[in-house]
Amino acid sequence: MKKLHVFFLLGLLITCISCGSDSSEKQNESVEPNDKIDEANSIAPGTEFQMKIHPKEDKDWYKVEIPGQGYLKLVSKNVPDELNAQVRFATYEEWGEEKENFLTNFLKMPAAVAFEGKDTCYALVVDRWDENASETPFTLKFEFIEEFDEHEPNNEVEAAKDIELGKAYKSAIFPKGEKDWFKFTTSEQGYLHVACKDKPEGMEVAVAVATYDEFSEEKIEYLKNLDAMPQSVVLTDPGKYYIVVSDRWDENASEKLFTWKPEFIPEMDTCEPNNTFTDAKLVACNDTVNLAVFPKDDKDIFKFTPEGPGKLKIKSRKMEDVNVSAGIYKLNEDENELKELQGVNELPITYDVVEAGMDYYIVIRDRWHEDESPETFDVIFEYNAGMGFLSE
Repeated sequence: MKKLHVFFLLGLLITCISCGSDSSEKQNESVEPNDKIDEANSIAPGTEFQMKIHPKEDKDWYKVEIPGQGYLKLVSKNVPDELNAQVRFATYEEWGEEKENFLTNFLKMPAAVAFEGKDTCYALVVDRWDENASETPFTLKFEFIEEFDEHEPNNEVEAAKDIELGKAYKSAIFPKGEKDWFKFTTSEQGYLHVACKDKPEGMEVAVAVATYDEFSEEKIEYLKNLDAMPQSVVLTDPGKYYIVVSDRWDENASEKLFTWKPEFIPEMDTCEPNNTFTDAKLVACNDTVNLAVFPKDDKDIFKFTPEGPGKLKIKSRKMEDVNVSAGIYKLNEDENELKELQGVNELPITYDVVEAGMDYYIVIRDRWHEDESPETFDVIFEYNAGMGFLSE
């Protein structure tokens, strides 16, 4: 009787060990059913496992424990050509009406998602449009990447990190679609110039500049939309400004750090601000003004009101970095905008003034808005009055 009891216990122990071993093994396997988030298979980071999408509506859920701040990356190999296998990352909402709290849209692999600390990540792998299936298995692997960007988390304007102008910083755009927010304060009017180096190959590192008011309906107001570095932006007023750094089209990502530097350039143009006709600076016959075309989309607008007809000639010295040009306009009061009288051409230009007493608006700029220079130069508004000076 005692022997039977011992054999029974021994058999039970072997069974438990065997079951435990199977359970542990299946934790790193793709095991059906796993079509729902509640049925997600547990996978350890660094473990290769195989799955297949069959039938075409098949949905496979997996879950991975995130040990700390960093990124979960899913890579694949040997995916059948007929499949458009993609992943969507999520967290689990136990008390939610919908259990899936999706963190991303569907992404082609390799794909990654960021976490600010310990968490459990869920991943849904499917054929993107439920159009194709294959009985051939393919291989997946989750990789956990510890945080390597010292400024993270700063993916929202509210989490913007303070920076000093004139100091270089290292950042990474990872994962795809990431936006890094920074903020700074200036005590005077001037310009922000942002440039970068060590850019990851194939990435168009871009910057946007904005102001932020948490009490406004539109909290973020962009002074400069996202554009590839280097970029220069006018800061008309002292105050707090925000920078966002990202890939220009949210198409690329890299774990490689690159260096970027924001610099403040004090106002060098005494005519500023005069970028709109309402801020146009008055000039008289034969006046000389000193200005700069900076940044590249800068427009310096002047208003000239001759007492009689004559010939206006606008000239300046040649600039190495800027194609200094000018156009002549008048104000269309009905539409409250400038109407072109003579198109933008490289200086020197001449214009026959026929209608006396009218306000003429002269726009000085780079011909194609492609170049800029903080170097100032003189522009001369030479005016010869009298009908005899008009062109035949």
